Amino acid sequence: MRTSARFAVVLSLIIALLFTTLGRTIAQAQQENPPSTETPATTLVDSSDSTQNTLTLVEPQQANCSVPKTIGIRGKDVTFDQCYNRPFTHNGVNYTIHTYYTETDSAINLNRCDASDYPGRCEHAIANNDDANGNNLNAVAMAEEAERAMRFYADRNLKFLPTGVVRLEVFIAEDPRGGGIPSWSSINVEDEWIDNNDVLQKRLLAFHEVQHLIQGNYLGSSTWRDFYGEGVARAIEDRVNADLDADTGHLFIPEVNGVLGSEANRTADLSTTNYRSVLWWTWLMDQYRLPADTNPVIGWSALRDFYIQLSTASDQLTALRNFISGRGSSFRQDYIDYALALYAHRYNPTNSRLRFLDAEISNPAVTNALSGHQVINAIASPLSYSPVMNPRSSRYYEVVNPSSICRFVAFTFNGGGTSYGFSVLPVTTASAIPQYWTSYSNSFVRTLRTDAYSRIAGVVSAIDTGGSVNVGVKCVEPTISIKSPTTSAFEMVGTADNPRTFITRIRVEGEDGSPVAGLTAADFQVALSRGGTTLPATIINSTYVQNDYWLLVQPPDSADGAQDGQFYNLNVELVDTDSDSKSNALLYVERTQDVIIVLDRSGSMVDDNKIVAARNAATLLVNELSDNDQGGYVRFDDTAQLREPLDSVASNRTALISDINTETPGGLTSIGAGMDLAADEYAARGKPEVNACSFVLLSDGQENSAPYWADIRNNVTQHGCAIHTIALGAEANELLMQQIAASVPGGSYDYATVGGSVPLGLPEATDPDTIADPASTTTGWANGLSRIYDYKAAQIADRQRIQTYVQENRDQKLSSYAFFVDDSTDQLVLSIAWQTRSTGHRV
Repeated sequence: MRTSARFAVVLSLIIALLFTTLGRTIAQAQQENPPSTETPATTLVDSSDSTQNTLTLVEPQQANCSVPKTIGIRGKDVTFDQCYNRPFTHNGVNYTIHTYYTETDSAINLNRCDASDYPGRCEHAIANNDDANGNNLNAVAMAEEAERAMRFYADRNLKFLPTGVVRLEVFIAEDPRGGGIPSWSSINVEDEWIDNNDVLQKRLLAFHEVQHLIQGNYLGSSTWRDFYGEGVARAIEDRVNADLDADTGHLFIPEVNGVLGSEANRTADLSTTNYRSVLWWTWLMDQYRLPADTNPVIGWSALRDFYIQLSTASDQLTALRNFISGRGSSFRQDYIDYALALYAHRYNPTNSRLRFLDAEISNPAVTNALSGHQVINAIASPLSYSPVMNPRSSRYYEVVNPSSICRFVAFTFNGGGTSYGFSVLPVTTASAIPQYWTSYSNSFVRTLRTDAYSRIAGVVSAIDTGGSVNVGVKCVEPTISIKSPTTSAFEMVGTADNPRTFITRIRVEGEDGSPVAGLTAADFQVALSRGGTTLPATIINSTYVQNDYWLLVQPPDSADGAQDGQFYNLNVELVDTDSDSKSNALLYVERTQDVIIVLDRSGSMVDDNKIVAARNAATLLVNELSDNDQGGYVRFDDTAQLREPLDSVASNRTALISDINTETPGGLTSIGAGMDLAADEYAARGKPEVNACSFVLLSDGQENSAPYWADIRNNVTQHGCAIHTIALGAEANELLMQQIAASVPGGSYDYATVGGSVPLGLPEATDPDTIADPASTTTGWANGLSRIYDYKAAQIADRQRIQTYVQENRDQKLSSYAFFVDDSTDQLVLSIAWQTRSTGHRV
């Protein structure tokens, strides 16, 4: 007996130590009353709080109820004298639900309270309302809802009972917090919430508390946290059936309003919140739902994946990061988008990642608009705010009716050396959010024209670090400058009787040099002039690329007064604001090209199979050149070789492709040797009197063999040929490649990675400050390099990219895509690239 007693003591100590490591016991559930929008929905209970339940070992399974039964509820023993036994079978498993209750406030229970307890703390009786079998109707109804929850979770392969356990115990008793779990195989629910005819309240309690059992069964090495524990359990109340989804009077919607209506709930560290993380989990289940999911039962596969990560991760944030990474995103990106969705929930954002799928969340009759944040109604002088950010928090600064304040509003953000998510979201007068801008950096500036907007919001999102941030809001007067075409890099637009469209790149900046975004084609006017005569041009459309506006322009024709062989000045005006002009920037002659490809084939190109990707991408560029163009090819390592002289592409296209596709890596890297030979070849065979000219340079390394770029720079730049450079991989000298591209007007620089995946979207998605729509997909890095070469070819030929399509299904044999071209189009180029497992990238 002494040995047994000692064993029992040791076992009790082990159990106590085990559950002390949980930080908080799992016995935390709903508060007694629905929350207001001013106060938290629940109060966290410290691990030392004596009102918590104590988790116990699972008792041996019993086929039938056995009463009386005593169990601890929030530190008070409760004795039950009645039980309803409910067996059922689901998916071949025989389950039993034992629902314990009492219909009498016995002296045993009442005597467990004293004067320090609140009134009714030990009154557990529910009304004597029995069916023909003598079972309490509300106890039966609670068991029915528990069965509903068990069936639902079993169908989603979620483990809600310990291995080998098939019995769930439900205790109906007074609980200051509305419900909890006394053990891994039992739940308790508040007696007053059950003793009524409110079916939905019983249902949400069943799903909520059994969800806690699921969490307990996936805990593994991770410890319990209210962040996912209560946040998920509240969020899923809206994810189980249509009746609870449509419900707005119980706990989910009031909790949502608690987040939207209180800045304190958004400025706290998300990972330390409980019920008020409800919208985070709702958003996450929305984003990672399966295509086959239908409202309201969505996102359950994603939730299960998170729990699986939780079972092995060292902590909840690691589990969350691992889950999100496995879905192809990052916690940083997801948190920024979630923070923006909190603001955008009442509007109509184009990007689906800024939306919640539940219609009630965006319904102004049901939920609050975001409130408690800084609202700006006037900007008499520059405004400055210095919030202190917690990790995983967000703050909002909203200019209301900005067009009544000034024509242009600038947001400035400074993280004091720490990177944050800085975002600017404009809302149109039609309550839409067609575009927005985000930068994860330590500083960011964005200026918008206010005409089309009813409000403009600046958002700061802290991720894993906090600190002081400076947010500035002011009115500005912008300036406009033409980046291309220019006098030295003029554009040839074809003959006057049938001129071709051209692209002019415009930079619009605020007083501090920050880019002005959000403008449309209607904000600009374009005209050509010569000898005192002005000829209006037509802007077909515009797009915003890398902080520049690209205007697609139809120049005037001979009927408007344009003449062949003549240069014209280009004039661009930002309506009612500022203008710029470039003399002799347009020439009415047919445009043809002299293009020399300069390819690095040094030894390092063997790494990551870079030479294969470079060969295929360069081949794509050759295929995109016109028969009327001239093309040449130079390869280099520590020396350079002219593989194909500059000649008509109609005659040497096959030779160019053949030479490029036979390249093998070897030797050191002399960029100077390659570019010097290309310049000499252009001097010998170029046609500067009729053709535009350009060099396309790719290198993956550092210069380590003479001659160097600095040695031959003047020989290359004297010809005025635009230089388009591509730095391939992390070892490339990006700074040098940027300098080479900038050494002659009209050049460009791009970086191509050699790992992971490359975002694939419309041209505007290349703006590093813009988050592309998630409908855009990704492609392997080799295809990304091909896209860069394709982009270079479009620049060289002054083409407009109409559309990009992606087919991900390798078994799909035929695809059809529709797009539109205007009447001025006389040439259409289709560029196709793909990857295979066996041969890598092919074009």
